[in-house]
Amino acid sequence: MKITVIPVDNGVPQIVANKGATTLRVLESGHFGFIFTSKTLKAEDRDSLQNAVIFRVTTSPLHGYLINHGRGNATITSFTQADIDDMSICYVLKHGDNASSDIFSFSIEDSGGNRLKNQQFRLHWAWISLEQPRYVVQEEDKFLEVVLKRRGYLGETSFVSIGTRDGTALKDQDFRGKAQRQVQFNPGQSSAVWRVRILPDQDYEVSEDFHIVLSEAVMAVLEYPQEATVEILDPEDESTVFIPSAVYNIEEDIGELFIPVKRSGDVSQELMVVCYTQQVSATGTVPTTVLSYSDYISRPEDHHSLLRFDRGEEEKPCRVLIIDDSLYEEEESFNVSLSMPMGGRLGQLYPSTRVNIVPDMDDAPVFYLGSPDYYVDESAGFVEVQVWRTGTDLSSPGSVTVHSRKTSPASAEAGVDYVGISKNLDFAPGVMVQRVRVAVLDDLGQPVLEGPERFELVLRMPMNGILGQPSKSTVTINDSISDLPQMQFREPVYTASESSGQVSASVYRTGDLSHKSSVRCYSRQGTAQVMMDFTERPNTDASIITFLPGEREKACVLEIVDDTEYEEEEELRLVLGSARSHSPFGASVGKQNETIIKIKDHSDKSIIRFAETKFSVIRVHTKDGSATSGEDYHPVSQEIIFKDGETVHYVEVEILYDGVREMREAFTVHLRPDENMVAETKLSKAIIYIEETDSMADVTFPSVPKVVSLLQYDDADRSGDQSPPAGYPVVCVTACNPKYPDYDKTGSICVSESINNTLSRYRWLVSAPTGPDGVTSPMREVDFNTFFTSSKLITLDSVYFQAGSRVQCAARAVNSDGQEGLELSSAVVTISVDEGMCQARVAGAVGAEPFSARLRYTGAEDQEHPNLIKLTVTMPHIDGMLPVVSTRPLSNFELTLSPDGTRVGNHRCSNLLDHTEVTTRHGFLTAATRNAEVMGETAPYQYSAALRGAGTLRFYRNLNLEACLWEFSSYYDMSELLSDCGGTISTDGQLVRSSRHFLMSFALFEKMGAALSSRFIRSWCGSTDTVLNLVQSYVTLRVPLHVSYVFHSPVGAGGWQHFDLQSELRLTFVYDTAILWRTASAVLLRPSCRVRAASLSGALFPTSMRINAQGRLVVNFRTEARFRGLFVYSHGASPLTSMVMCADHPGLTFNLTLVRSEPTYNQPIQQWTFVSDFATVCAGRDYSGTYTVKLVPCTSPPSLEYSLPPVCSPREPVTFHLDIRFQQVSDPVAAEFSLNTQLMLLSKRTLWLSDGSMGFGQESDTAFSQDINTMNDRKESDGAVPDELASTVTRPEPK
Repeated sequence: MKITVIPVDNGVPQIVANKGATTLRVLESGHFGFIFTSKTLKAEDRDSLQNAVIFRVTTSPLHGYLINHGRGNATITSFTQADIDDMSICYVLKHGDNASSDIFSFSIEDSGGNRLKNQQFRLHWAWISLEQPRYVVQEEDKFLEVVLKRRGYLGETSFVSIGTRDGTALKDQDFRGKAQRQVQFNPGQSSAVWRVRILPDQDYEVSEDFHIVLSEAVMAVLEYPQEATVEILDPEDESTVFIPSAVYNIEEDIGELFIPVKRSGDVSQELMVVCYTQQVSATGTVPTTVLSYSDYISRPEDHHSLLRFDRGEEEKPCRVLIIDDSLYEEEESFNVSLSMPMGGRLGQLYPSTRVNIVPDMDDAPVFYLGSPDYYVDESAGFVEVQVWRTGTDLSSPGSVTVHSRKTSPASAEAGVDYVGISKNLDFAPGVMVQRVRVAVLDDLGQPVLEGPERFELVLRMPMNGILGQPSKSTVTINDSISDLPQMQFREPVYTASESSGQVSASVYRTGDLSHKSSVRCYSRQGTAQVMMDFTERPNTDASIITFLPGEREKACVLEIVDDTEYEEEEELRLVLGSARSHSPFGASVGKQNETIIKIKDHSDKSIIRFAETKFSVIRVHTKDGSATSGEDYHPVSQEIIFKDGETVHYVEVEILYDGVREMREAFTVHLRPDENMVAETKLSKAIIYIEETDSMADVTFPSVPKVVSLLQYDDADRSGDQSPPAGYPVVCVTACNPKYPDYDKTGSICVSESINNTLSRYRWLVSAPTGPDGVTSPMREVDFNTFFTSSKLITLDSVYFQAGSRVQCAARAVNSDGQEGLELSSAVVTISVDEGMCQARVAGAVGAEPFSARLRYTGAEDQEHPNLIKLTVTMPHIDGMLPVVSTRPLSNFELTLSPDGTRVGNHRCSNLLDHTEVTTRHGFLTAATRNAEVMGETAPYQYSAALRGAGTLRFYRNLNLEACLWEFSSYYDMSELLSDCGGTISTDGQLVRSSRHFLMSFALFEKMGAALSSRFIRSWCGSTDTVLNLVQSYVTLRVPLHVSYVFHSPVGAGGWQHFDLQSELRLTFVYDTAILWRTASAVLLRPSCRVRAASLSGALFPTSMRINAQGRLVVNFRTEARFRGLFVYSHGASPLTSMVMCADHPGLTFNLTLVRSEPTYNQPIQQWTFVSDFATVCAGRDYSGTYTVKLVPCTSPPSLEYSLPPVCSPREPVTFHLDIRFQQVSDPVAAEFSLNTQLMLLSKRTLWLSDGSMGFGQESDTAFSQDINTMNDRKESDGAVPDELASTVTRPEPK
């Protein structure tokens, strides 16, 4: 038996070595490559020979290729271990590739098919080169440092040989290399330095060079640049050409400009250089084609601009032609530069120079005023001044500033006689003249004849031009005409009755009233005859009317002769003449120098008339200001009746003398409107000032007081001219106040004069902010005290002024005996418009800000305020604004904010009441003077009662100044909200007219411990949070809320202006009805015999429908019960209630109310009304639809008589359907007409409907036509024109 053993080759080849390549070398072919050996890559297989172990390349290298150099240069994809052992396998880097690493993948297999897959061989190598291929070095430099770079694989130590090779520079004569011939790179090192020493000599040489060569790299390969050329320069003795100055300034009319060009160094040889020009802001042109607007002749950068230096020559001129034109130009410049030197080089200082052509003043536009003197009358309002610009060149824009200033010595004063200006005038190209107006202020209120006054207008800061003459003009303001005392009649015609006996023609005087004036008032007869109809006033001094200083109006009285003979209307003339005055400029007679006197003889004519005539009744009453009734004067409140013919009534107010020396005090006298509406009340307020007649004490402050912000009270000396910020009080610092800046000088004077600064009296003056046109309002005294602050304190609260207001204080010194001295006024300061405590969100905007208000029931768990309703109002604070909150409408803030006691009666639930004036248990203002939630002071003296007053601090306690937020909170019980605050209550949708029953029920709820919850009722697009079922009921409390932002305005009516908002707060109490019935034994639910609704009937008749001011539907209807009994809204024995619903508007709910009922059970007539709970905002503005009214019938036995409350048995509701077609009309749109609007009254409808093209005035049917000139005449259009109004037409004329 023969047994053959066959070897089984099932072993997988194994990698013995795979170290990768760490460097490349130069192969025999000259390429960079790597020869594989068994030390770097080796595989074994126990079942195969070496030539049977095959390497197959699966992924070729990216930057090179594999070859078997025994078989040629072809790329191979497989090789054996025997080929590696014979060193026949090479990796060759592609020519020109500069990569520093590569990789290829391979697998190994044996003859048995066993394979080892996914093997990789990595190659890394380093490159070494010089940093740059060329070096330039000065001969004077001692060393040249040559940098060698190595990149790629830095994990091994590399070496490279370095040496020099001579060029034109010779070794050991011009340079000397370092003795070290090899440079070593340690692992991780990427650069190395090799030094070459440069040897200087005394010979001038242009340049020399030698070479640095790298070779024999170890563990690296060389790359470009592996050789560098070093050039040695010797510029020291080279001939250098330059321009000696960097800048040349020349005039435009210089003609020729010669720029010196110099050279230094070796001048023994010839040298040539190009001198050329370069444009900057000046424009150059070539000589052959001179262009417009050119400034010089250009020198091109070519051989035409060549300068030649001979041997030994050191300077040459470079000639440039300058063009002189007639155009005015600002300073312009161009450059003169050197280039392309031959036989030398350009110097570093300066190869180029800047040539500046200064402006030619002969071509400059000249700004000047049209005249050196201007004359204007004070009443003209302005003076117009011409500013001219002339010159040969006006093609460019220009500007100049016109500034006003005082004359020397000062005459007219800015802000008093004129409005100072500082205005920039812009002249467009070609514009020669501009006009500027200066406002002239006329002292209309109190004219003073001042004579000619002067101020100056000067020109400054010309741009693109110069100032000429005259650059200053004197403006003379002459008021000798406008302020001259002038007398004339008040009216052109006066009518008198013959029976009156005389007639008074009013002669009024305008202009300066400080002098005595006179005028003759004499008569000239017409149809009325002297002696027969009137007594003559001759044209002599006997007819003189004299005006004393200050008098504005006098009467010229003419005596009328009354006879018994009836005469028709007669006329005569009164004439003014021979005006005189003690003023230096005399007096004059005005345009109305004549008036016609018409005499009517009614008394002698038989007249038939009604016995009763109209008469006017007005009420006159006084009101406290700084003067107090009962102490300074007797108050007056009385009715005055003006009967027919009466024109004047005198009201006497008794002034009381109290023996106390006081500053000027004031109170006001007011007129109420005519109760019979016969007369119109115009001037309804007069201010009465009470002055001290006794002489003042001989004491005064040593210096004028100073107004500073309370923020800077401790640092008044550093405040300087800094404007006080808005929104914080200002303080009046007198010279006897230790805070005064110069108190170290004035304090001793105050002590010597025995001035007690704590007794000083103060008053304040404020004016409105300056308008956009620069006109300022006069300073007005702040004589109005509010309920929380006074205008006579050392500080003035910020509510009296706003940003831009002007503020001034007046202080009166008081000595230690209490005697008052003279008063001194501070300088006027302007409140800053840029700084404030709480500025408005939009700068310059004034208006009401949004606010937040809420009601909350505290419940029994609140320890301090149990079972009360908390009302909280939160609103942002704005500088100068005073927030006023009340549950009653706010009006007449002059009375509302005053300390007058009417506040307490009209606004019981408001922040207008101090804590001592509150009639309810709690109020918005308490005795506290600090905000407990704010730690410390947000601003200095914020809580100083001595400076601001306790009442002011109690009000401002509600202000969080840091957050700029007001928060007013108060607590009320239900009765207070209803009786004092104007609240209303509705239960299950029905308004409770009387709160008595509800308050009793509410108290009962608290006794029984019924669960009360509160929430706001919100209506959104037809859905409401209501509770109408058998288990729960609700009670809604509605509280009106009126919020106003008030700010002081010296020019406003009553001194205050305001912006008003209003809202309504609702609080709903939901309670469990079932608990109430079970607990309250007085109410019993008894079953009753129900009658079918079909057996009961009735009739419903709608009477009216409308949409109220809130946009809600209001329907009134009448019912008639067709059974014995009546309809009721609800009954205690039935859970059903009468109700209204609409299927076409499912989101609407209604409030049904029984208004009145006949007192009988025998088919009574009853009046009902229902109102929608809200307007149809979301569902549309149309209320049309079918409305279902369900009324609860309540029957009564025939033997039972009518009584209150009704005794009856409720039945199932009776249903009525009411069709309503009613749509809410849009708000009327105002139509605006021109100032020439013609209104006509027409009788023909066709004419009214026509377009008016044929004209209305020509029609015979025009019943009435009149031209009416109005200011913004507006007509409200509210839908179709009713027939009864169709005769009125409005046709605007074309604008």
